[in-house]
Amino acid sequence: MDINGLEIHELANIVPLAVPMEQLALEDNIKRFGQKIPIVLYRSKIVDGRCRAIACANLGIEVRIENLPNNMSLKAVEEKVEALNIRRNLTATQKAIVAFRHWENNKGFKQKSVCKSWGVNEQQFAAVKWLQNIKPNYVSILFNGGKVRLNDAKQSGSIQTVAKYVKSKIENNIYKNNAWTPEGDIITEKGKDFYNDKIKEIGGIDDPLFNTDDIKNIIIELANMKFPL
Repeated sequence: MDINGLEIHELANIVPLAVPMEQLALEDNIKRFGQKIPIVLYRSKIVDGRCRAIACANLGIEVRIENLPNNMSLKAVEEKVEALNIRRNLTATQKAIVAFRHWENNKGFKQKSVCKSWGVNEQQFAAVKWLQNIKPNYVSILFNGGKVRLNDAKQSGSIQTVAKYVKSKIENNIYKNNAWTPEGDIITEKGKDFYNDKIKEIGGIDDPLFNTDDIKNIIIELANMKFPL
């Protein structure tokens, strides 16, 4: 993909694009006052300013550009992108997803320090990490400013609310044998036995969403298994 003849660097995708209403507002602002903030390039690719580039392309005006040094390290560029976006108009959920993706790209970083640098709490981060394994399409919807339908009467744009909803569905399926999993399969008595045996091995259960990694992995493993009817 390119915008106004400029390629997009993968680091630019660490934050979501503006929703249509925000993009229109940005275009109106640039039309009235000009492009005040330059588009940032690294080795001729956009690392910050995709929405400004789109606005300028739609308006048919030349873009203002800031070129980062070609010898700048990728880590330093990523830190620059983070600094440019840390205070922008992202929801708490979007920031949590950005923090998770930053951590995924830098597995040597401690989760706690990544959460602190992006201003998100560890529960939000844990919810993103868990939901990414179970329903990654939900994470994508929330990242792009959408809401996930929980039932006929309720939608949510909160990562923790959506993760807890998905978890409760899985648990209901395990304990009550309802016909629902993230893939639409049916968990049978064999599935419940598998889950209960695993729980006994690690000595009980409190809250699978925010408890130990062992319990989270059991939920993930069970949700992805197909049990014969």
